[in-house]
Amino acid sequence: MSITGPSSYVPTMNAFDAHWAEANALLGAQPYVVRLAEADQSVSQAQFNGLAGLLRAQQLVVQSCLAQQQVARGAINLRKKALLEKFGLFASVLEAYFQNTIFYSQRPLAPSSNDGQETFSRPLGRMMMLWEEINEGPAPAGVVLPLALGDGTTQGAFATELAALQSGYKAEERKLIKVGLARAQRNKLQRQAYEVMKFYREGAVNAFRAHPELLDILPRLTP
Repeated sequence: MSITGPSSYVPTMNAFDAHWAEANALLGAQPYVVRLAEADQSVSQAQFNGLAGLLRAQQLVVQSCLAQQQVARGAINLRKKALLEKFGLFASVLEAYFQNTIFYSQRPLAPSSNDGQETFSRPLGRMMMLWEEINEGPAPAGVVLPLALGDGTTQGAFATELAALQSGYKAEERKLIKVGLARAQRNKLQRQAYEVMKFYREGAVNAFRAHPELLDILPRLTP
């Protein structure tokens, strides 16, 4: 095993930890200690094992944060789908009853479900404001004001759903920040682990000179 990405750190650390345990058993009274050059700090096998535990826990934190972000994104997609359906109903009312009125010329173009927040929300906001103006009258033939869609949605209810979409985007942004922070902490632990394993290998030639069999099975750090 060697380091090829975040998921490879713990298995690689496990390989080093197992090797370290074998080395300490052979070295006896003077267990192998790694020195980190930049920090001028020594690291024992027990400390390295503790670092592996911290990294395993932080990887779970990252996965949990990602899952929460995906839930938030799923909620946004459901809201977008519902709003697009209402947009379609509103557009059908304009086509059927508002042609040759001042309102028809101000109808917005439908956004795509793949559009980002601003591009998706702008025509919906325009629809909401146009709907408000329509409710002020006059009503064309066949229309009862205030206008309600075929599913019973009123302008106020639509405005509430649009506001909920914006809140959903804000909630997702918070989740994305948490993902970023969790990854940053994971990466910090990974860098620490990498340094220990690098200096473990660098000190091995001298430390294990009496036990060449340890050098034969020295774990790899890179592919």
